[in-house]
Amino acid sequence: MHRRRLGADAAARRGDVPAGRQRQPHPAPGGPRGAGAAAVLRDRRAHPGADPIHGRGTAAGAAGPRRHGSGARRVRGGAAYTGAVFPSLAPGRVHRWGGAALVVARRADLDRFAARSPLLTPAERHVLDGLPARRRAEWATARVLAKELVARVTGERAGDVQILPRADGSPRLSVPGLRISLSHTAAHVAAATAPGPVGVDVCETSCAPAVLRAADHVLHPEERRIAGTDPERLAAAWALKEAAVKADRRGLSGEAPRRVRILGLAPPLLDGGRRALVRTAGTAAVALVLAPPTAGTR
Repeated sequence: MHRRRLGADAAARRGDVPAGRQRQPHPAPGGPRGAGAAAVLRDRRAHPGADPIHGRGTAAGAAGPRRHGSGARRVRGGAAYTGAVFPSLAPGRVHRWGGAALVVARRADLDRFAARSPLLTPAERHVLDGLPARRRAEWATARVLAKELVARVTGERAGDVQILPRADGSPRLSVPGLRISLSHTAAHVAAATAPGPVGVDVCETSCAPAVLRAADHVLHPEERRIAGTDPERLAAAWALKEAAVKADRRGLSGEAPRRVRILGLAPPLLDGGRRALVRTAGTAAVALVLAPPTAGTR
């Protein structure tokens, strides 16, 4: 989530111009791909014990920590928590949860590579070239990361995976049977894929004051009480709302955010049969939401 996107009306996302699908040969091993997103991505299953996410999702989301005070330490499910509201994700690792795959990376690791990436198809480059200059790096970085994630999950060549915008601006994945969701801030980028409706959002904790200013539009009074004033909890509440409306393929304008109810944050609990996960990545809160199969079918 960008600070500039938080306002009195939590402005809706900009739509992108769809373009027809074309295919592009995959870059040769050892080429630019090896120096970019593929070098950043690592599968957590190949690094046992490196990731705090364990087990399958439940209706209430994965079990998460409560705050135990400064310096507190407790071990649950093999993960050590040190007083933070949510456990952290290792950047660049592919995290599996509830049938979904999620990756978060630092934009500094990818931005300089993504805009020139041979993984972007001609159709994707057509969309990229039509964007304002200030949006090109974030757009390209999110898609390059997502294409590498899908390649890791499916075995497809990343250069053959294509992600183009629908008419409503939501991303459409070329791989049958999978959906994709993307998010970026000034410092981080995230991608998630799942067989059903999925939404991911990243919100920097530095945006907590802006979340408070937009709270009347996005949060119910009880949700404001749940979020409190802690920057990490406020960022998580915003990320949960945005991830949920992404899974439903709706925007933050209008009443869509208030139709999603946050019933708990640690662990995250949403209404409507949605499953949710909240973690931190560096200076940001990251939310993953899996919606019922009937969501996001517009």
